[in-house]
Amino acid sequence: MRVETRPLNPEDLAAYGDVGAYAYNLPLARMNDYVQESAARPMYGAFADGQLAAALLDWRFDVQLNGGTVKANGIGMVASAIETRRRGLVREMLAGHLRQLREQGVVLSLLYPFAYGFYARLGWAMAARGVEVKFAPQELAAYGRRTGTVRRLLSSEKDVLQVAEGETLVSISATLDWIYRDETRGLNLAAVRESDAWERMLKVKRGRRYVFVWEDADGVAQGYVVTMVRAEDYPADLIIREVFARTPEAWRGLLFFLSCHDSNIRHIVATLPMDHPLPDLLGNPRVETSKLSPQVMARAVDVAALLTTRGTASCAPGECRLHITDKLAPWNEGVWRVGFDGNAIRVSREDEAGEPACGAPADLEMDINGFSQLAVGYRPLAEMLKWGIVRGRPGPGLEFANTLFPARQVLHLEYY
Repeated sequence: MRVETRPLNPEDLAAYGDVGAYAYNLPLARMNDYVQESAARPMYGAFADGQLAAALLDWRFDVQLNGGTVKANGIGMVASAIETRRRGLVREMLAGHLRQLREQGVVLSLLYPFAYGFYARLGWAMAARGVEVKFAPQELAAYGRRTGTVRRLLSSEKDVLQVAEGETLVSISATLDWIYRDETRGLNLAAVRESDAWERMLKVKRGRRYVFVWEDADGVAQGYVVTMVRAEDYPADLIIREVFARTPEAWRGLLFFLSCHDSNIRHIVATLPMDHPLPDLLGNPRVETSKLSPQVMARAVDVAALLTTRGTASCAPGECRLHITDKLAPWNEGVWRVGFDGNAIRVSREDEAGEPACGAPADLEMDINGFSQLAVGYRPLAEMLKWGIVRGRPGPGLEFANTLFPARQVLHLEYY
């Protein structure tokens, strides 16, 4: 079997639609529509003897990381032809795609997996988790107050978009964005949303989506909530897509507003960061459902570029040596010398630094999965050492690594 991996061309889109429709059990027309609507975005595939055997959709954006921003991508709609499965073609496709991403300056790859173990074998690692809560609307009345003004900015469902009088998608996006940027500042993996990302978030293909904003006495928006209803049941469940507020009054006003849904909504469902205080604000904190919700996975595309472009918040001057293994992206393998002089991160691979390897054990040893978790701040280094996810030796290098890789709150709300 002759295998080729490459970006998809316009003439490959029909084959992608066919492979995707079968893989996701979707009507062919619906999958073809989705592929055509996404045609402006990069797509990548694996071909077996000239026929498309696997493909993916590539979303590009910047994300915050350790006080800076880095170029990232989201891999979506991975589909493989049933006739050629179990032959390593998805692996070959992802290896080729990682090479392409590296050439284009993307340093971090994200995805939501159909199976975490499948992508863990290829170097992606758990990077965010949340808790899903489900409760009756009236439980929010314990904290909520009738304060300020709540105004509907938009409602949308398939082929129907209703915008409030005097508003446009551009004005709504701008209103939400300034609140979102303020509230997600410093959160690792929070995406920097451009106008097209906001417009995509505001529109839906299934169910109904609503956007409400909370305004203070001066008419200034200080918080917003995006909700979804997927079923036509009465009463139905209301899903909180995202909610942010800049002031305590805005939080109280939004939660009071949500509590007023008690006559037409059975439950409110939200997936929150692990340490979010909302469950503690309920009248009855014994919510009906409270379960761990694993979320996005992350993978370093280029170790050196990721280390030099992520922020240096909390980083103290020093140096350490990292031994990293990566079977899918061999350019990441080796012993890396990482130093910080108080101004910039310096990174070099020992066998490419114009000097022989010193032969001494590295300060930290890990596979690309462990490095990716450290780089995005998902787990504290001490915890990863305790469980053997990474291996280290005491000394100044390990002390420096603790400041290089601080654990930080992770939040990623994009979908692809």
